[in-house]
Amino acid sequence: MKKKLLIITPFIFLVLILSVYAVRRRSSITSSSSQSSTVLQFSTQKNITYCSPDGTPQLLDLYTPKDGAIKHPLIIHVHGGSWVSGAKSDDSMIDVITSLAEKGFTVASINYRLAPNSKFPAQIQDVKCAIRFMRANANTYKVNSGKIGLLGESAGGHLSALAGVSQNVSDFESSEYAGVSDSVSAIVDLFGPANLVSFTQGSPLLLTALPSFLGSYSPIAASPTSYIDASDPPFLLIHGDSDTLVPLAQSQELLAKLQSAGVESSLITVVNAGHGLELSRGDAISPSMDQIKASAVSFFKTHL
Repeated sequence: MKKKLLIITPFIFLVLILSVYAVRRRSSITSSSSQSSTVLQFSTQKNITYCSPDGTPQLLDLYTPKDGAIKHPLIIHVHGGSWVSGAKSDDSMIDVITSLAEKGFTVASINYRLAPNSKFPAQIQDVKCAIRFMRANANTYKVNSGKIGLLGESAGGHLSALAGVSQNVSDFESSEYAGVSDSVSAIVDLFGPANLVSFTQGSPLLLTALPSFLGSYSPIAASPTSYIDASDPPFLLIHGDSDTLVPLAQSQELLAKLQSAGVESSLITVVNAGHGLELSRGDAISPSMDQIKASAVSFFKTHL
């Protein structure tokens, strides 16, 4: 019993650390823009079931522009939380989501199965099932099935990147909406782990916690860096230069592999920013959150 306690305790400690980061990220992201008193130019549908693995409904919230367009490009948002916490209803990214909806994108913000109750590859199976669901129901939700992108932060960045580069990996597929493509056309990855082997090197805390997510699954096989080839969609990576939880080196490694394969990709390094792009030193992060949001909108407008 004592040995088991020593394994669980660092994992619980990691969850507590990530909870603090989530609160700080919520403050840093939402405080960058003043709250508008104007009527929001989008509608919201809550708690749409997109898949039911093992009979458990997985839900999404849909933000649809009110601009009169027949169909909109779609962005699927994948929340962070170290694969063990978080939800589509978290407000840490709501300012980004609503900004995208106001710019003409439909946004589907999804829940997915969490560790430790659900081990990998459950999480990536859910992300890919959400893509297939939205494509299969494109007419119902008035989205353009040929223009689908992914947006994810932290663990959600990892899952978004992995979904984008892992076509035809049987372990990552599920039976629902079989035969519908789960390909995407663009990915914005904010400070997500890319190589789960190098990610844990030198961090006993993460080495202890990661098995709660992966179980017996190979970290190499769960890493986006393992699947990159020239057919992958364009990437925009965004990462703080002072991130101590997911080091900047993770996005730098992913960028190098993408560019080596000839994939269109770029990295915005945010000066003075830690994990979640919160201010870690100095007077302000650079570029600002407003500039970062504008870059994400411009990237999606270019590729979707």
